[in-house]
Amino acid sequence: MKENGKEFKSDWQSGVADKLFINDPFSASRTVSVRGFGDFAARIDSIFVDLVYRDEENNYGQSQSVALSQAVNFFDWTFPVITRREDR
Repeated sequence: MKENGKEFKSDWQSGVADKLFINDPFSASRTVSVRGFGDFAARIDSIFVDLVYRDEENNYGQSQSVALSQAVNFFDWTFPVITRREDR
């Protein structure tokens, strides 16, 4: 699997159908909202945030870094996740 989450690998599978339909394992997304609170005008220059999502069961992960400041004091991180059949 690529770090950017663009590829999902599985074992070989067989079938007898004329058409092959491949489901996208990334059928859902998650959003993490980061909000900076404080005096960005006078007391806080920047807040550095490192975000990590790990799905150990599927050997999949995403990461994102962001710097909050007076100009940008919030951030919404949306990323694809692999959903299991029972989650759909």
